[in-house]
Amino acid sequence: MDIYKISNINLDEQNKKNLKRVAENMLSTFDEEQLQSIIKVMMTPFYQNELSSYLIEKTLPAIGSEEFNFLLLANKYNGHIIRKIVKEEGISDYYLRKFVEKYSLKELIKGSYIFPNKPVDYLFVLQQRYKITAVSHETALYMQELIDYIPQVITISIPEKYNADLIYNSFVQNSFLNNELNFLKKLGDNRITFVKNKPIPPSQIIELADENGLPLRVTSAERSVVDILKSSYKADEEVKEQAVNSFIRRFPERIARLRRIAKNQNSLKELENYLLRY
Repeated sequence: MDIYKISNINLDEQNKKNLKRVAENMLSTFDEEQLQSIIKVMMTPFYQNELSSYLIEKTLPAIGSEEFNFLLLANKYNGHIIRKIVKEEGISDYYLRKFVEKYSLKELIKGSYIFPNKPVDYLFVLQQRYKITAVSHETALYMQELIDYIPQVITISIPEKYNADLIYNSFVQNSFLNNELNFLKKLGDNRITFVKNKPIPPSQIIELADENGLPLRVTSAERSVVDILKSSYKADEEVKEQAVNSFIRRFPERIARLRRIAKNQNSLKELENYLLRY
């Protein structure tokens, strides 16, 4: 007997994999109107499961309400709540304060919060506060799998005319309001270091998800390679060779662009020395 014939299915005897297959077979027979009706029925239990780690009550907030949208943002950003993002989604400061109190959120730095029992992504929070920053150099190369060397520090580029002390001082100055000094200490614990860099145009910035699934601004493969080749930057020879070699093998059609960026950064001579080896 075929257990996948609807009339003969014993749901109590099916495992999760088989149940999914049965559901998919059923859904494939429905028209658009029927599918819309099914989705409406499934929305509440779906979100009840999806948001379960954030709920403090058994009942899910009304779908579409400010509180529901607030929890959706929390889920999207792995428990992080950023005031600017919340406002962009149309949630007022009034509701933000209300939900911060209701869900016992911890303030990390001014305008950034975390749900209880959720890990803090310090790099994500830092970049949300300082849009001028970008993950770069060896860290960016490692994230894009152009080197297999695991960087000992997380390198963050800031504009060359920007004083890194301003970032540290901003945490110190606000320390009487929240835990900004503790956040500053955590940056050090997470081996985050700042490097002054020449201007990085938007075309040389990409967005990548980190290990927590959160978006980070990262220098492009071309810019990352060029940055470690600069005479003013000290990178291991093995790292330079592997980065250039990996780039050539993976992106042969982008070598001209690599050269243009190197020329713009006054590092074309250094790049050509490595290109000649391959």
